[in-house]
Amino acid sequence: MKKIFSIFFLCLLFACSSKDKSIQVISDETLISILISMHLIDATTQTHNVLTTDKIFIPQNYYDSVLFNTHSITDSMFRASIEQHTLKGTIGAIYSAVIDSLQTRKIPLEYSEKKERNTDSKH
Repeated sequence: MKKIFSIFFLCLLFACSSKDKSIQVISDETLISILISMHLIDATTQTHNVLTTDKIFIPQNYYDSVLFNTHSITDSMFRASIEQHTLKGTIGAIYSAVIDSLQTRKIPLEYSEKKERNTDSKH
């Protein structure tokens, strides 16, 4: 959860520093999908780093080169979209959708882990 708020703060910071108003913004659905992917990537990296001694680091340009290209957008479009939602006061609704999606994904994982622990304890 701390990571989510860190990314939210960074997005807010980038949004406030954006100057070019002519940049195209992306759809809400695309923005939500990108934010979900960012959080899943960060959570996977963080979990890996906690569980192993082999630390990995995802550089910022990973998002540009892979994630943004997958959605056919640029960093500027992403920032402009964050800025637009921040200025309109709708960024909270965007993040509510992101958190709801992440929570929905968390429930099956918790069930799977619980089932796995029960199976291991029976052997």
